[in-house]
This record gives sequence, C-alpha cells and structure tokens, in this order.
Amino acid sequence: MKGDIPVLMVEGNNLAEAWEKSVVSVYQQGCDMRTEYDKPDDPPSKDSTMTIVLHDPLAEPMIHKSLPCGLEDLQEYVL
Repeated sequence: MKGDIPVLMVEGNNLAEAWEKSVVSVYQQGCDMRTEYDKPDDPPSKDSTMTIVLHDPLAEPMIHKSLPCGLEDLQEYVL
C-alpha cells in the first residue's frame, strides 16, 4: 500500500552508535511525510517506526558528538 510507514531496525554497541545508525536509516529508508512544522519550501520530513537494539546500553559514549541540541539543552534534560 502506498504511503505505508516503514518499520526499520538498527543495532549498535552503545547508544551513540545506535542513534547515528537510526538517523541514517530513517534518512535512507524512511517515507517522505509533510508535517505542520514544514515550511512551504522545505523538503518533506522523513518518518518510520524504529526498533533500536543496544548490545551494551551502559557503554560509553552515551551521547553522540553531533547531538542536534547544545550542551545547555543536554544539561537541562539531565536535570
């Protein structure tokens, strides 16, 4: 059926690795979808259902160096 949201799965040794793989997977295999956040000239957003398997969930690094928010936002999240 056209327009189905794909179900994707990635595996990683730690959270940072799995997060990066999930972003790449959605970019490459996710479906295009317009959202209320898209401006008229923006390309469509990407969407999928994602299963992430962590082999060692407490392993470092837990935070990816390309975290989309800043360190201040991360500190607020931790608090």
